[in-house]
Amino acid sequence: MDNNQNGKTKYFIIAVLALIFSIAGLILGIYSLRKQVVSPSKILGITSTAEQEEDPDFTFSSSRTWHLKGTSQKNYSTINLHFKIKNSRTPDNSPVYQIESSIIKGSFEKSSEGEYIARIPTSKIEPGSYKISASAEFGGKKYKADPVQVKVSYPVYVVWTMDWEGGDTPDTELANLHNFSDKYKVPITQFFNPSLYTGTVSTQRADYLTNWLLDREAAGDEIGMHLHMHKTLVKAAGLEPKEKPQWTNYLDNGHDVPCTAYSYKEFKQILEWSINKFEENGLGKPVSFRAGGWFADLDNLKALQDTGFLIDSSGREFYIWGSPDTKITGPWNLSTTTQPYPVSASNQNISAYPNLNLWEFPNNGGDSLYYTSDVLIDRFNTNYPQKILSEYRVVTYLTHPHEISKDIQVLDPVYKHLNKSSIERDKGPVIYTTLLDTYNDIVLNK
Repeated sequence: MDNNQNGKTKYFIIAVLALIFSIAGLILGIYSLRKQVVSPSKILGITSTAEQEEDPDFTFSSSRTWHLKGTSQKNYSTINLHFKIKNSRTPDNSPVYQIESSIIKGSFEKSSEGEYIARIPTSKIEPGSYKISASAEFGGKKYKADPVQVKVSYPVYVVWTMDWEGGDTPDTELANLHNFSDKYKVPITQFFNPSLYTGTVSTQRADYLTNWLLDREAAGDEIGMHLHMHKTLVKAAGLEPKEKPQWTNYLDNGHDVPCTAYSYKEFKQILEWSINKFEENGLGKPVSFRAGGWFADLDNLKALQDTGFLIDSSGREFYIWGSPDTKITGPWNLSTTTQPYPVSASNQNISAYPNLNLWEFPNNGGDSLYYTSDVLIDRFNTNYPQKILSEYRVVTYLTHPHEISKDIQVLDPVYKHLNKSSIERDKGPVIYTTLLDTYNDIVLNK
């Protein structure tokens, strides 16, 4: 190899090495530059103020847990759902809900800034316990809330009835009655007795008691009718009072003569007079009735139907009433769990076609005069098994106004127990109401 060729080879090697070192230097420079430069904006001397958007913050809830089916009480028969956004995010569309394991779903409606509401009528839902889920999309991403649990049940109607015996009730007892009703927020079905207008009290006192009753009606009570066959009432109705049978041997005013002593025609005449006295005194036409001593037979019930009554509450379990030498067997043979029924035209203890246009709402809860608190509570527990109900239940209690202070001692533990399942307290399906309101829900809603 000559010197010229050696020289060319030497220069070629030097050029290649120079190229390699140049490339290495370039790579090293780029690496250094990348370590120093964080962003193009820093190279250009621009400061960015944009922040990453915060996650949505929201709550999902139901106004209550327990809801009622088949009632006109709208505040209990609608499931009210609330979806509330707590920060500045706005959903892409309205949030949506779905009752899990069902086809029931829908969208919320915006009610105020950040607040969305959905309402589900219980008429669309079978009784049961349900989970309801809700979700919303923010920036194309779906966010799901923790589900809420609700319960839907038919009601347990607890009806407090008051049998007025036709005489006076002291003001102190009227105050006790009012205060107890107010304490537990319980309306009363007042079975008023028109014997009051036959001279058993003065005209002024009768007016006072009438006005007191009307004030109670305006506050939510119902005014029904209670009759004993007082001689003054029977005479005022244009009939000769009967002396026998009696369930005592010491009264002589007719109080202990049962309604069953009078025929259909006679009892109808007594009812017509009594209705007129109600209307004359501004009490209106009653539609609920209870017989003195629970003594109402089929003739009495037919007379009630034919004078426009819709409800009788004389029914009860089998009983024999009176002192040993004046015992009278009652016409009823129901159980302590018998529920309201249309009365058969041939047998008052059953419902069988043809029926009267009269419903029996039995006094199945018992009364505070003859039973203890434990018995009244047991009657309630027997009728309501502490679970979601697939049908109506009614428990009807009986008291008297003239000695309500004694009755309250029995009733107070009862209502403390009832409150453990109260719909108002969102603890169960128990609702305090009147016979007429119960009738309207059960009979007219069918």
